[in-house]
Amino acid sequence: CPRFVGWISSYEPDSLVGGRDREPIAHISPYSFFIDVARGARPMVAFAACPRSDEFDNSDEYDSDSSEEVNNDKDPKSNNQRSGDGTHWKDAQRDAEQTGVFCVNLVSRELAWAMNASAAPLGKGLSEFHLMRESNVGISAATGGDESLPKVRPTHKPAPNVNAPFVPESPMFMECRYTKTVKVPDIFEGDSMYSLILGEVVNIHVKKEVLQMDGNSIDVGKVFPLARLGYGQEYTVISECL
Repeated sequence: CPRFVGWISSYEPDSLVGGRDREPIAHISPYSFFIDVARGARPMVAFAACPRSDEFDNSDEYDSDSSEEVNNDKDPKSNNQRSGDGTHWKDAQRDAEQTGVFCVNLVSRELAWAMNASAAPLGKGLSEFHLMRESNVGISAATGGDESLPKVRPTHKPAPNVNAPFVPESPMFMECRYTKTVKVPDIFEGDSMYSLILGEVVNIHVKKEVLQMDGNSIDVGKVFPLARLGYGQEYTVISECL
């Protein structure tokens, strides 16, 4: 049941239009339905997203004439295709599909409060990074008021190789190229809301101070990565490998 949290960061597509005279709007949100799905010469990751169902819906709608499966693996220029069934989609899915890239940031213990705060529903054009920078509400809620827990306020920078932001305070992040969206199959007509968004990992960046002595793998005892448990807002911190 404990599972890695995919903290997905991306740029809002509309904010990338019109030149470099303004800073792009950076989004970040946690996805606990996240997994690596392929390794070797072409490593891949995937996260599952459902449509937004809050009062801050992004107002854009899926193209009802589009197919249920979007595949940009052969033609990266076709990333403006959309998948779905006429409902609204979350920032990470929309941004990945329309910009063609995203980053996955590892959530360490110090970033747990920020990960929780970044799940807040925001309107279009608003950044979760701004919310975390301006408010202490998320810190108190995520730590249960325990001020002894370590906390780091995250920032964002442009990734070196893809047009997406990353969290420099994270001990590890992956740069990904969007490849495909697959709608999770229905059991009964219309009962599945989820889509699976796949991306190819093109670069992995790890801070030297969290590597093991051999320099080839992460030392979990130095990172304390966060993992999602089975119910509600239950999480755990991994501190030891067997």
